[in-house]
Amino acid sequence: AFGEEPPILNSYTDEDILFNLIKLAKDIDFRKELGKKSRDWIMKTHSPNVVAKIHLEILKSSIEK
Repeated sequence: AFGEEPPILNSYTDEDILFNLIKLAKDIDFRKELGKKSRDWIMKTHSPNVVAKIHLEILKSSIEK
């Protein structure tokens, strides 16, 4: 729906959750990089300006029909 996958650590099992939490706790550089990528993704896809623009485009297309 957003054109690209968000930069997150997917966890499907208890073991995945444990592994990802340990990785985040132990690797500060990885944690910082993932945090930066996550914030950039949010600002690109979900910032107030982006969301407002999407809603305005929907409203405009509804009016024009």
